[in-house]
Amino acid sequence: MNGKLLSRLAMIAGLIGLAIFLTVILSGTAYPHPFFQIGVCAGLVCVSLCIVLEVIAWCWEVYHGLRQKQYLWVVVLVVLGLITVGSFVITSLW
Repeated sequence: MNGKLLSRLAMIAGLIGLAIFLTVILSGTAYPHPFFQIGVCAGLVCVSLCIVLEVIAWCWEVYHGLRQKQYLWVVVLVVLGLITVGSFVITSLW
């Protein structure tokens, strides 16, 4: 598997998760309804799968950058990854 395929799979999983969320929202169901419970769980699984696949694709890019001795590209990827994780942590603490 390569990084592009992982990114495409992540994008598809994320879109499916968002489509499930949109379907649940537009249906107007609330918590006790089984469609809400199953839909929200399925949407969260798809979005979580998207995040995991994107992290794997990012690690794949870093690995190939190191193998091809593109150290500047690896530094850029790592810095952008740290900025992304740092901004997520900072915003979740507030």
